[in-house]
Amino acid sequence: MSINLLEKIQEIIDYVNLRVQSHPFGKNTIQSWNVDWTQANSPTAFEQTVIDLWKGARLGQTYTYDLSLVVSFLISAKKKFTIPNIFISELAKTLYDSIDTNGYVPFSFIQYPNDVFEKNGNFTGTAAWVGMSLLKYGHEYSDNNFVTKAIRVYDYIDANFKTSFTNGVLFKGGIGKNWYSTEHNIDMWHFVNYLYFVTKDSKYKAMRNSLRTAILYYLWDDVKGTFQIGK
Repeated sequence: MSINLLEKIQEIIDYVNLRVQSHPFGKNTIQSWNVDWTQANSPTAFEQTVIDLWKGARLGQTYTYDLSLVVSFLISAKKKFTIPNIFISELAKTLYDSIDTNGYVPFSFIQYPNDVFEKNGNFTGTAAWVGMSLLKYGHEYSDNNFVTKAIRVYDYIDANFKTSFTNGVLFKGGIGKNWYSTEHNIDMWHFVNYLYFVTKDSKYKAMRNSLRTAILYYLWDDVKGTFQIGK
């Protein structure tokens, strides 16, 4: 990993530290990142504040897309930085718990005491990223519950938003969204590809190939030499 990239990651960590310092629930009790992460078996007051902050926070709402990126980032960053497993697992569990047994992924949610969730909206692209983060956590930590939840996310998308065309398959943008976003379908390609990598189930390989065919046939503009926004 290049020095510039390591410096950039450190900048991100430092930025989060500044947000913690100014956070109304953290600034009076949290003073520094200088804690011994290696001794953490359960969240300290400092760690819990960071966990709560990274869970979301925009006017009380957590955005599942943002949370999924944080979980994936921390799993990857752990290979170069000292980050306690409890820090990652708390965030991953919140992501996991926000998804119902049918695999429905909310665009955002508010978490109340006793794990009661108020869920808002649904987008296929968000669900794809959440699915990839669940797979990453399940694969890295050998937790099959997370892999199973990711499969349910895929099954929900497949059952509700898939459209079969003459040349492959595309997915609609979400509940009440009758359009096919290029970005979201590329997200889905990566999600399905990761499902095939983790599970080795040939049906995901077939779906990956069908998606690729449809994306290139329906969403690529040969004349302009670029992707369309969607169709």
